[in-house]
Amino acid sequence: MIDLLQDSLKNTEVQKMKKMVMILSLMGTLLLATACSEQATKETEKDNEQVESEKAETDTSAVIDDETAEEIPGDVEYVEAELPDKPEYNQIFSIFLDDQMEESFKKLVGEDLDIFRVTFQQITPVPTDDESVYAFHGYMPGLEGVAEGVVIFDDKGKMWAATSEGENVNFYSNSGDVNQHHPIIEDWRMSFFSGSPVVYKGQ
Repeated sequence: MIDLLQDSLKNTEVQKMKKMVMILSLMGTLLLATACSEQATKETEKDNEQVESEKAETDTSAVIDDETAEEIPGDVEYVEAELPDKPEYNQIFSIFLDDQMEESFKKLVGEDLDIFRVTFQQITPVPTDDESVYAFHGYMPGLEGVAEGVVIFDDKGKMWAATSEGENVNFYSNSGDVNQHHPIIEDWRMSFFSGSPVVYKGQ
């Protein structure tokens, strides 16, 4: 009888142990599944953040600098803006003898004045054989041979000017025949822009 009771107790303890092992096993499985789920969620969130970041970079790949109103390269339509009033963009006005001559130049080049303001950020006087004739070569620092120009005038108010604009070279003159190139301008054009189309604009 005692033996039967002992065997019964042993069986009961074995069953309890089996249940505990089963419970611990289930808990381990549950914890593992929870950890895997959390890791998967974190990876998904990380992937979503990366996609959003790449999308944001694409959307802002081209902007307009509000301070300088100049275009920063990117896939946007060019927005023309007025040049800021900075000293380097006003060097062109320093070459004229008086305000009247400056106004005559502005009238001659018209809306292309800003092109000269860009291409005349640095200015070098050009020697002439006639003391009554003044000639100046201008360029944009770092873009010599790309963004350049020449302005010539005499003390009687005659003017000749040329500047690069993209692939073209623009010519301006109030001498009576805009097609008549000043020798200094022609030498400059042949040295730097001999293959560029010539556009006659101001007269």
